[in-house]
Amino acid sequence: MVGASVGIFVSLGKFVGQLLGIAEILGTEALWPFLLAFTALTALLQLVCLFFLPESPRFLLLDQGDKSGCEKGSHADCRSEVEELLAEQAVLRGVKNHSVLQLLLTRSVRWQLLTIVITFVTLQLCGINAVYLYASDVFHAAGIPEHNLRYVTLGTGLCEFSTAVVCKLLMFRGYMSMSVTLLLLTLTLYLQVS
Repeated sequence: MVGASVGIFVSLGKFVGQLLGIAEILGTEALWPFLLAFTALTALLQLVCLFFLPESPRFLLLDQGDKSGCEKGSHADCRSEVEELLAEQAVLRGVKNHSVLQLLLTRSVRWQLLTIVITFVTLQLCGINAVYLYASDVFHAAGIPEHNLRYVTLGTGLCEFSTAVVCKLLMFRGYMSMSVTLLLLTLTLYLQVS
């Protein structure tokens, strides 16, 4: 699900870039510096929003050791949650945090790390960039007038975004179906004796 979310936001970013890049919005010679600066504006917005986001109770208790802040940031009856976090803290007391280099050199997570890296590297090699690079030429060869090419290419970005959203919904439905099926299987195995 997280991998699908990345795809959704990458395709949304491409679509917004294409939309802002058409001549009617910011795609002119005079306005292209503003188009380029738009990414800085979104980064600045994210940076400002970080100051208003609360710390999670888990971070406050386990990483900062702030039990009162944890209880203040949690819901009204949080004793059982705090007790679970304290039990987890006791278990993790002897475990030290690893740096990025130590993580890369740890043999026990090497295959998981390699799987993630290969997945995201091959995402860059899947060919979607070639689709966008040659889209105007393909649509021009198909007979679409020159003045409409940017809108048809914008439609390509919209198709990619909508496909990513539909894939996420289909994955969610599939995971929910599998969960219900496994729950029923577990229930029937448990009740088999009765």
